[in-house]
Amino acid sequence: MMNLDPGELTEVADFLGALGFDDAADALRTAARNSKSRSDEDERVDRYARVFLDGAAEWWREDQSDFTPIPMTPAVKAGIRAVLAEVEKERAPKPRQWNDLRFIPEDVTRVRSTDVDGRDHVFVRGQARHGWLWHDTGAPASTMFMHSYAPYTEILGGAE
Repeated sequence: MMNLDPGELTEVADFLGALGFDDAADALRTAARNSKSRSDEDERVDRYARVFLDGAAEWWREDQSDFTPIPMTPAVKAGIRAVLAEVEKERAPKPRQWNDLRFIPEDVTRVRSTDVDGRDHVFVRGQARHGWLWHDTGAPASTMFMHSYAPYTEILGGAE
């Protein structure tokens, strides 16, 4: 079995595509993308494992002058991978954005926008013709404001 890096896979895909083998070229391009993302993840785990082992070695060096750091083990890498998976779960969701208040999904209750003068505006869902009220006054947002302060950014967790 040959091991090709993502760049080589892409070159072969381009060659096959030029010959008219589009399906094979697409499959190789997909394999190259998947290989690259897996390689990036492995590099990330290795980097964190090194940081972990350096930290552990520093702690041990304080009491043992003859301490020699151990190489990265599969167990350390598996532990780092598990920690990173937990961190991904805990990451705060990114707020979504829209260019028109009328197209914002019903599950969004508050949005923020900034006008050309740099002033922030908050709109909340409410009983109004287009469904949005000015947060500070409670007045309905007119049709003009449905898109004039775009983009409208979702406010997560009620933080304003």
